[in-house]
Amino acid sequence: MEGENQISSRRSRCHETRADRGDAGSGAFALTFQDETEARIAALPGAEQTGTTVQIRANDFEEGYRKGNQLIGLAGAIGRPAARQSVLNAQPNADVLSIAVTDWLYGRFLETVAPGKPGAPSAPARYWGAQ
Repeated sequence: MEGENQISSRRSRCHETRADRGDAGSGAFALTFQDETEARIAALPGAEQTGTTVQIRANDFEEGYRKGNQLIGLAGAIGRPAARQSVLNAQPNADVLSIAVTDWLYGRFLETVAPGKPGAPSAPARYWGAQ
């Protein structure tokens, strides 16, 4: 299916990372995204965007890694819905599915659709942060 191929290609080409070390403690990290929309969404304050590439500076590798993960998470905010919509549009009953999704979203917003039931915990939590 065309939609499945698009999703798998999105997952396999999520980003490229490189570190340009000027000195032992700091570095510039550049992530290349699939399109300029993902790059624009991912650009944190202080980041430099050039086309599909976003570059960030960090004091050490750990900080660069964490900021890089933030960039990927922000880009995913636009990537996942676009992939879902692509899969829905490829279905023979795309019009019916689109209407059903829209109705469900309006129902959630207007509180006419009940929220889903949370799953039962597998083991009791000892404290709030134990999850």
